[in-house]
Amino acid sequence: MGRHWLAGLAALVLASWSQAVDAAPPLWKIHGRHGAEIALFGASPNATLNGPWRTQAFDEALAGADEIWFENPDKPGPVTALRAFGVISMHGGLPEGKTLSPMLSPDGRARMTRLAGKLGVDVAKLDRMQPWWADLTLTFAFGDKMRSLDRNGVERYVKAHAPKGVRFRAFDTSLRDLQALAASPQDEQIADLEYANRRREAGFDTLEPELEDWLAGDVAKLSAALVEPFRARAPKSFGPFVNERHRIWAEDVERLSGGERHVLIIVGIPNLVGPDSLPAMLRRRGVVVVGP
Repeated sequence: MGRHWLAGLAALVLASWSQAVDAAPPLWKIHGRHGAEIALFGASPNATLNGPWRTQAFDEALAGADEIWFENPDKPGPVTALRAFGVISMHGGLPEGKTLSPMLSPDGRARMTRLAGKLGVDVAKLDRMQPWWADLTLTFAFGDKMRSLDRNGVERYVKAHAPKGVRFRAFDTSLRDLQALAASPQDEQIADLEYANRRREAGFDTLEPELEDWLAGDVAKLSAALVEPFRARAPKSFGPFVNERHRIWAEDVERLSGGERHVLIIVGIPNLVGPDSLPAMLRRRGVVVVGP
């Protein structure tokens, strides 16, 4: 009896240990019919440069890549920058005589004032902005504040250890994303701003996962924590901002899968989990995607 109990306990411990060892941020693979090899990896802003997120599969995908794709280029091109400036100039401000603060909840007003002070943003300028542009302004300021910390380690590691001669590319839907934000219903913009400010005050980026969930590769938990709350608070914006973005990306990935290149794709993990994710979109288009 005792030996059976000990054997069962040992098996349970070994199984748990094995699961812990195997746990890692998820990686999806596409094997094209003409030799293309595509790996999709979901990054997190709270990833450290030398954290435990790297796996043999990731290292092999990086070492064998001749193209590496990111969401957006390091610097937008002049045409994109000019058009983005136009969107902000035309749609980023509130009408004369209106201010943002009265649109927010009492807690939301106080929180925005506190955050503006911590992040070095002029709250009077925020008060004249549409909610979506105030949200982005605080996003940029939050990113600058966190710049000195060991974050965004996936992107930094990839750029430092990419194979010689690799081509860096980007999906670059930032302008379309900006236009979708500007066109979104104002009540959803406000809901997004208040949600994001609660996250920022707690020290997290808007779509930043819990580090443990990301390292464990728990796609269901990541979807429930990041994607579904967005769908719930901004259902009208979800389609243009999420589905359309992934549709555009899927067209590029499907085209790449028909070639011969070895490609590593690095995008934010929220884009790769849930029923409207990039892998789900690719599967609906008939592309065989191996992964969770």
